[in-house]
Amino acid sequence: MEITAQKVLLVDDELPLRRLAEQILRRPDRTFFHAADGGEALDIAFSEKPDIIVLDYMMPNKDGIQVCQELRANPFTAHTPIIMVSAAQELEERLAMMRAGCDDVVTKPYAPQELAARVEMVLARTERELATDSLTRLPGNNPTRQEIRRRMASGEPFALCYLDLDKFKAYVDRYGFERASGVIEQVARMIEQGMAECGQADDFLGHIGGDDFVVVTAPQRARPVCERCIEIFEQRIPAFYDEADRQRGYIVSRHRSGETDQFNLMTISVVIACSDRVRIESPHELAELVADLKAEAKAVDQSIVVEYQPPGE
Repeated sequence: MEITAQKVLLVDDELPLRRLAEQILRRPDRTFFHAADGGEALDIAFSEKPDIIVLDYMMPNKDGIQVCQELRANPFTAHTPIIMVSAAQELEERLAMMRAGCDDVVTKPYAPQELAARVEMVLARTERELATDSLTRLPGNNPTRQEIRRRMASGEPFALCYLDLDKFKAYVDRYGFERASGVIEQVARMIEQGMAECGQADDFLGHIGGDDFVVVTAPQRARPVCERCIEIFEQRIPAFYDEADRQRGYIVSRHRSGETDQFNLMTISVVIACSDRVRIESPHELAELVADLKAEAKAVDQSIVVEYQPPGE
């Protein structure tokens, strides 16, 4: 998952229309994801946590209203802004889209500048409403982006630490959204404790959505903070499982493909990128670097800290 690049999910069963929408909305700080049907849209939305979804009304598998309802029913996508695109002219159909939870409706055929303006309007409104995450009471995605940009502009060395839970979806499927929400809230408190013990008052903690957190600190404090967060997490996370699962050391849940499997207890992957060890020209470059480090961390089936090392070291 990228930290600073704004994620846009385009959902339409017609590829030329998705490509047109991407062309209209393209900006250097945006990353685009495409889905051709409702089921694919839900998979991408839950895994990538987009900043906004442009969703077609009429699609195979699940239509736009069904997708919207499922997104709103999930606490981790409940506040994701959604713009529904439809050729429907009837008032009742448009009202049904709004009742399903979409933030705006754009009628086909639309002028390119209209879609662009609606997306900017909805994003701006969402930023005002969600500056603080309601679950963890931490700064959300946009304040985190702003803090990273501020640190980059200052020229002072800083470390960006990205913390992401492993096997969290399996936990959600096994125990449900209410207990999973409790995990996220408590993980926020665990990270706060780690920062309080090993960090300083000017360090920053943001919750950028779902099970993803960002710590911004000084390079010399990054590893002590992250390693302490892992220690606290490893001590406390077993308590969030039922006794039988805790004793076995695994749960039975499903992969995204639907196949049943055994999943060990949750771990946490942490990556660190220090600005004094890698030259970063833009937030987008930083996001790409963190994504590569995250893939390396995720390949290890245990809680781990992976820190960027310049080539040759």
